[in-house]
Amino acid sequence: MPVNSQIEEGSGSASVALPGGAFAAQAVVVVDPAGRLPGDTGYVGSANPAYTVPVSGELVGVTVATPLPNIPCRLVRLKAEAANTGKVYVGRAGVTVANGTTNTTSGFQLYPGDDTGWLPLDNLNRLSRICTDTTSHLTYLAVS
Repeated sequence: MPVNSQIEEGSGSASVALPGGAFAAQAVVVVDPAGRLPGDTGYVGSANPAYTVPVSGELVGVTVATPLPNIPCRLVRLKAEAANTGKVYVGRAGVTVANGTTNTTSGFQLYPGDDTGWLPLDNLNRLSRICTDTTSHLTYLAVS
């Protein structure tokens, strides 16, 4: 039986405290109505100052593995341009185009218009890209 339960308005998230301080959920994320983690809640990682210095850009298609630019960040979102004629692959240094064989170098495949969603990353240059042709471009939005 819960000792204490609390639902943060606007978030749809809930935490339920059980006797002994345990939680009834494996992970609890409480956000304010704007989707931000509130400060001083006692949750790990709850301090979330506003992101500053957004950086965005376009990277032209390349057919050899090429690192993304050196841009410090906290979150990044990558998107293959909708007008691309081929696919873009994103992964570690030495990333390769998927070719139907089992390996550890094939990148995360992005069809035209696909995006990665937000990725927690400290620098864009942790990732590399390769494309199936030079007319398939990648855009990015990074925040720090």
